[in-house]
Amino acid sequence: MLTVYFLITGVGIGMVPMVVLSTVQNSVPAAGLGAASAVVTVARSIGAAFGVAVFGTLLNAGFADRTSGLPTAGGFATARPDTIGRRLSLGRARPRRRGSPPCS
Repeated sequence: MLTVYFLITGVGIGMVPMVVLSTVQNSVPAAGLGAASAVVTVARSIGAAFGVAVFGTLLNAGFADRTSGLPTAGGFATARPDTIGRRLSLGRARPRRRGSPPCS
């Protein structure tokens, strides 16, 4: 059922930009069509950027609140960039013997 709601919302939101652009283009003289289209596009881009920033912040804050009581990865060794190449063996499949130095 959630998929149906997402589909309806997506189709509705997908139709809005064309209606707005057509309305703006019909309300200006022919000489100003390019400028009017540009203003609509810039406004939509700025609105999308702010929307992503605001909702990303809200999602991050909610995620941080919900995960604050979970155990951390303190018992795990963190990956160091200088050892990644050696751990991947730089594309060579060489088995490492016990006690031998890492691949170089």
